[in-house]
Amino acid sequence: MVLRVAIVGCGDIAHAYARLSHHFRSFKIVACASRSAERAERFAARHRILALSVEDALAGRHGVQAVLNLTPPTSHYAVSMAAIENGLHVYTEKPLATSLEEGQKLLDHSRARTVRLGSAPDTFLGAALQRARQAVDDGSIGEVVFGQANFISGGMEHRHPNPEFFFKPGGGPVFDIGPYYVTALVSLLGPVTSVSATGSIGRRVRTASAPGSPHRGTTIEVEVPTTVQALLRFRAGPQVCMSLSWDSRPTALPHIDLHGTHGRLVLPDPDFFGGSLEITDANGTVVIPTEALPLGKINWPEQKPSLANYRGIGLAEFAQAIKESRQHRPSAEMAFHVLDVLTAILTSAETDKMCQIASTCERPAPVANGTYDRFFI
Repeated sequence: MVLRVAIVGCGDIAHAYARLSHHFRSFKIVACASRSAERAERFAARHRILALSVEDALAGRHGVQAVLNLTPPTSHYAVSMAAIENGLHVYTEKPLATSLEEGQKLLDHSRARTVRLGSAPDTFLGAALQRARQAVDDGSIGEVVFGQANFISGGMEHRHPNPEFFFKPGGGPVFDIGPYYVTALVSLLGPVTSVSATGSIGRRVRTASAPGSPHRGTTIEVEVPTTVQALLRFRAGPQVCMSLSWDSRPTALPHIDLHGTHGRLVLPDPDFFGGSLEITDANGTVVIPTEALPLGKINWPEQKPSLANYRGIGLAEFAQAIKESRQHRPSAEMAFHVLDVLTAILTSAETDKMCQIASTCERPAPVANGTYDRFFI
């Protein structure tokens, strides 16, 4: 069975999903829809699929079995809920929703309708994070004691053609970048039990400046913290300090750096599927070379590790799990837990109080060496 998928939301990321979908065997993108019928028509013509109205896509017409929700975060809940209520499976870009109340409703309704609900980010399925998972599980660095996670940049106004929503509720580095880091950490270390955080707005007004943007020169009132520092405490024992900022230039700080009782694990940017990692023993000696990451077809060209792009592997895993009647790895439960953590970070930063995390989840099962091959054509 090949899962027949309709994209809802035809923005930049949709092109990556559509272009790379031809590498995967468990799903097929057959249609697209957008609030702009003209945009949907252009997208459909470019990728040789059917253009539908949003209503038709969410109703499952023309043989659509699942919706790939690529709308802006503030629309995630409404689009996913409509599809679920019509009995469709849903795989959504991150975050699952922009509030815990909405996230819980999506979980409850998907269970009641017995349909699958999955969520990005799926970069934890990439070679680097899967190799890191192996190192954590086999005790290569002993028991993880503490770590740090860092993302520092100048902000989205320099990169995105229409960046306003990044600086409004549901945006900011916590909701935009945070899902990659927290999902990676949860996949490695398990669920988070509490959070303490501080936050600030570096500049109250931003100016859109992406080259070629029709919004270039537009000013944006910032409504969310653009720098946040958080301490995450994990049920298994580790503590991780996480810094997320859109107020400075990128630095040489490691993206994720985990310290164990017998060594250290340094990971690449969890926003990507590839990259290099380093495992050292207690004396600082490299145990595994950074380029030695044999994971079959999921591996990237060794000469360009940063260019690996397996956008869609989460959807492929999701569709394969439906076919095999097993739990999908990019689960709604993990996405909800990540949403709970992100929400708690902002709450703690606002109230200056520690927040306990009520939700929990299981770590997604690791992907065994070689089993990636069945996802690909």
